[in-house]
Amino acid sequence: MPYVRYIPGRAAPHYWQVPEARELRHGHDIGCEAADELALWLAANPDCVGLGLLGRIVDDIDFENEAQRGQCEGFFNQLEQLLLLGLSELEASIGDEPSKH
Repeated sequence: MPYVRYIPGRAAPHYWQVPEARELRHGHDIGCEAADELALWLAANPDCVGLGLLGRIVDDIDFENEAQRGQCEGFFNQLEQLLLLGLSELEASIGDEPSKH
C-alpha cells in the first residue's frame, strides 16, 4: 500500500502517510483511493484479514490535523461503500436480507 511508509526513528511502519490535498474535495479523492488500495491489498493478501491492519491505520491518523480532514472522510466514506457492496453481494448469493438490529 503506497500510503504505508517507514519513518526514521520508528520501529514499525506508519500506516497513514497520504499525500497532502490541494482542497477538501481533492482530499476526499485521495482518501477514497487509499480505501480502494486497502481493499485490493486485502483481497490479494487474505491471510492478513483480521490481524488489525485497519486499527493500525486508525492509530496513525492524526484526527486533529485539519489539513487531512478530506483524506480521512474520503477513506471512511469509501470503506462504508465497499462494505455495502460486499453485503449486497452476500445477500444476492444467499437470497436473504440481513437482520435489522
